[in-house]
Parts: sequence; structure tokens; C-alpha cells
Amino acid sequence: MDDPTSLLFGLDGFVVLEVADVAGEDATVRVVVETEPGEAACPDCGVIASRIKDRPLCRIKDLPACGQRVQLWWRKRRLVCSEARCQRRSFVERVDQVPFRSRLTTRLRDHLGTAIARSNRSVADVAGEHDVEAPQV
Repeated sequence: MDDPTSLLFGLDGFVVLEVADVAGEDATVRVVVETEPGEAACPDCGVIASRIKDRPLCRIKDLPACGQRVQLWWRKRRLVCSEARCQRRSFVERVDQVPFRSRLTTRLRDHLGTAIARSNRSVADVAGEHDVEAPQV
């Protein structure tokens, strides 16, 4: 955990591609990250895939960094399963820091849970403070 992305965001295995101020929003930065190059196993058949089909951008909510709100965008890899008998033709990579189908980092989820457990504040209050919906909390 010695690269800048891991130190600043706690996202091991990711690299920062771009950082920019968000026009019209005070103290907000847009950060685009992607995982380090590598292979991933197909979730259905387990065959290792390395051929990239697409790189969709996904917005992930995260904690503020350095006193600024962060718009975190993950440039995910959609990989092609090369197993002819597998029903799944492609799949997106999965990482521990952002659970499957989640739009929140695990560190934000942990922070939200701690904020509710240690205070006498409502779920809606904590959610509003972190710009997430109450059901996500």
C-alpha cells in the first residue's frame, strides 16, 4: 500500500488516471481510476480472461479526500470469456473495495455504519451528509 492511489483513497490495486476540478462546484474534484492491468476469472465458468471488450465509466461514491468532495469514477474493464461452452460471453471485473453491484466504496459503507452506530443521528441525516440515499446506508 505504497502507491498514491492506495495511500489517498485506500484503493489497493487501482491507479489514478485523471484528477480535475469540477466546474461550478466548490471544493469538488473528479477522480478517474482503473484497476491495474491483469486477468480475471469468469464468474460462471472460472476460466481466466484477459481480453477487454469495453471500459464503461461507473460513478462510485466515496469519502471526501483532503477536505474536498470526490466524484470518483471507475473505468471498469468488461472482459470477454473465451470458454466456448460458457453461457456468459462477457463480464465486468469485481474488486473487494467496491462490492458487486454497489455504488459505494467499502470504506464509505463502513464509515456510514460507524456514524450511525456511534451517534444519535438518523439514517437520513447521515445519508444526507454524505450525499447518498437513505436505503444505501
